[in-house]
Amino acid sequence: MEPSEQLWSQVRERCQLGLAQLGLSADAGQLEQCLAYLRLLQEWNRSYNLTAVRDPLQAVERHLLDSLSISPWLQPGAALDAGSGAGLPGIPLAIMQPARHWLLLDSNGKKVRFLRHVVRTLKLANVMVMQQRLEHLQPSRLAPQWRPVQIVSRAFAPLPRQCEWAKHWLQHGCRLLAMVGALDEADINALPASVELAACESLATCSDVAQQRHLIILQWRHRDMYNHPEVPAS
Repeated sequence: MEPSEQLWSQVRERCQLGLAQLGLSADAGQLEQCLAYLRLLQEWNRSYNLTAVRDPLQAVERHLLDSLSISPWLQPGAALDAGSGAGLPGIPLAIMQPARHWLLLDSNGKKVRFLRHVVRTLKLANVMVMQQRLEHLQPSRLAPQWRPVQIVSRAFAPLPRQCEWAKHWLQHGCRLLAMVGALDEADINALPASVELAACESLATCSDVAQQRHLIILQWRHRDMYNHPEVPAS
């Protein structure tokens, strides 16, 4: 059943309230883009199964505001959304940060078609979509303005695997910002010695989301203990 306009009015109000709670200021155009994105997600989800969240009001909480909750930890410079899927967190962040270049990466053709449609429809000039795996994309393939200084991910893969796929990016100075739920101590303890835990932050969760949310920030150590062992003294 198509959501009613009354429901979309509630969605608008919840967006405005949630943005204010996160300390974010959206102009009228950005608010309309956020709402248009949620409408597109609702429309395409019927055929493409982009998300298990079907209720637009829940999508505000669980997708839009959750994605935007990492805004304070983004550094100046371009960003890459790894395994972007339905465009989370990349699309909401790109809407709210039009001066930042965003590269959205996904290997699934259907999801990439949806992302490109969103970018065209919302006229997001600061977003580029690529059908590619993170581990196969080389920094040299990108024009300077699109080369990320940070990689963001959301419900992507276990942390050690993300580090493996992002290794060459981390070595180039990128930070990895991984959005996770409850902290998995075993996952963190399994991080390679060449990667250090720079920060672990609690994220603002919406009242209707009964789960913990955290941001794990990882970066490359100055010396790779695996690939560059010390030469024994003679």
